[in-house]
Amino acid sequence: MSRLQPVLLIVIVVLIAACGSAAVTPTLAPEPLTLAAPPPTDSGVISTTPLPPGFEQLTLPAPYAPQPIDATLQRGNAFVDSAQIIATASFPPQFFLSLGGSLPTPCHGLRVNVARPSGQNRITVDVYSVTDPNASCVQALEPFNVNVRLGTFPAGQYEVWVNGQPVGEIEAP
Repeated sequence: MSRLQPVLLIVIVVLIAACGSAAVTPTLAPEPLTLAAPPPTDSGVISTTPLPPGFEQLTLPAPYAPQPIDATLQRGNAFVDSAQIIATASFPPQFFLSLGGSLPTPCHGLRVNVARPSGQNRITVDVYSVTDPNASCVQALEPFNVNVRLGTFPAGQYEVWVNGQPVGEIEAP
């Protein structure tokens, strides 16, 4: 029995320690999570003027939409090699413009300005570049392939023009 006493004593001590630690350890309630307000993002909204009924606000991905800083930059060409209209299978269908081409240098930023349809249902898209005139840059063409959201439109047929050239038509149901 003397050999069991140390083992029994160790088991009792462990059990007491386990029970005692649960009673001594305070349970902490999680602290409320405080989130900083997210930084303002540029939604790429083309215009804030009210839209006619049936039209939604046209938006572009922020990297391609004209930016306020563009006023301090030099406008340049964007060489558009391909332009294709893409329609989604959703209802109402969403329309996109797939653009491929190149910028004059890697220092040029791509800009795409999509105008609202004119009275003749023509959607004019202006594709160009901007750059800092004082920046020194490698003289090599910088390729781009982007998809630009045109939006949804009320029922009708619309012509899409890119940099003064017809690209195709949109048939909105």
